[in-house]
Amino acid sequence: MNYQSVKIFLAIVEHRSISAAARALYITQPAVSGHLHRLEEELGCPLILRQKGVQQITLTPKGEAFVPIATQWIEAEKAVLRFQEACSRRSLRMATGITAHEYIASPLVQKLLRQDPALQLNLNFIESTDSTRDRLKTAEIAQQMDVFISFLRPVPSLYLDAIPFFSEKYDVLCPMDTPLPDRLLHPRELDRSFEIFQSYPGECRTAWYAEHFPDSPQPYASVAATLTIPSHFRDPHCWAIVPASISRLLMMQHPGRFVSRSVEPTPTRTFYIYISKMYANTEVLHNLFACCREYLAERPYLQNLLPEDI
Repeated sequence: MNYQSVKIFLAIVEHRSISAAARALYITQPAVSGHLHRLEEELGCPLILRQKGVQQITLTPKGEAFVPIATQWIEAEKAVLRFQEACSRRSLRMATGITAHEYIASPLVQKLLRQDPALQLNLNFIESTDSTRDRLKTAEIAQQMDVFISFLRPVPSLYLDAIPFFSEKYDVLCPMDTPLPDRLLHPRELDRSFEIFQSYPGECRTAWYAEHFPDSPQPYASVAATLTIPSHFRDPHCWAIVPASISRLLMMQHPGRFVSRSVEPTPTRTFYIYISKMYANTEVLHNLFACCREYLAERPYLQNLLPEDI
């Protein structure tokens, strides 16, 4: 049994005619009949009923039962071809959640390309929303990319492995002239009427707000993206609860404008590296994880969660 014969059988089933299948596949009718005959001989049973003068084919009970098997066989053949391609290519299709795109993906890409200048690397971002989490359960996302970095919590998946990358706490980002004392703060010391609030707080911060601000006033301002927070600080009392890595990035991008304070208890988020199980170039993958460890070693305020045996 070969790919061509099974493909021709499914074309006959789709078009309900040997002659129509031949036209659709741009081959002769005798060639289609020959493939069908050899397939039936190999399986040891007739798949269609031969009826003189009847244009449309009728499947035998065995033929009906073979249709889903043939469909799965074709899909398996395609998966093998994709696997072979992944083994031989030196490329990496990477995507990140939108908040990780600038401050995680960019340094990782630079490190990867320094180690392997011949690597063909494609970088995209995907907005980390609930709908993204639903899409992570599908085979399509595994076929479209090799690696996806996001703080979405893992979901059971037949197509993706989720590996913890790092976890981090949140800081209180505030103007340089903030009246907040330079010490460990408790959430109740934060006045939410001066908060610069991110519109999509995620699961960990949602639970934190529910516990510490059950009946709080409207925030000072709401922003869609964390990196736009600095433009909304118009009062020394303003503050924003942001991940430690973002806090350091914003202070670096705006020297002399911001300081950070620690708060306890604080939300904590974990980033995961989602690896497509269809991805098979182990050398490229090992280079990626080596770059991830180097990234973490340069940032001691992040907790390294990468397994040591990768």
